[in-house]
Amino acid sequence: MTELQELKQLLRAAANQTGHPPARLSDLDLFQAKYPEVYNLVKSGDLVVLWGTPIKMEKEAGMPEMVLAYGKDVPTDGGYVLTSAGNVTRMSAADFASAPKAKK
Repeated sequence: MTELQELKQLLRAAANQTGHPPARLSDLDLFQAKYPEVYNLVKSGDLVVLWGTPIKMEKEAGMPEMVLAYGKDVPTDGGYVLTSAGNVTRMSAADFASAPKAKK
């Protein structure tokens, strides 16, 4: 779960820098030194990011909540996911299967 909270910070930092959500791993390269552990988890595939999806910033309203990132085992075993609303929540594999997801 801590990795997903750090991933949220990384994705927000990249979006703030470029003005749009990251669309690929290379969009995070500038922040690799600041977030090395989570960057490497994304690079290795241990964390899956559905690229190009904005994360709701504080005080934003009206954005639908969908799965933005998750551990690679979540689809089969359940676990924690990061939503586009910026929340980290636990889902069962069944909940994950039916949850709305950002387009990959």
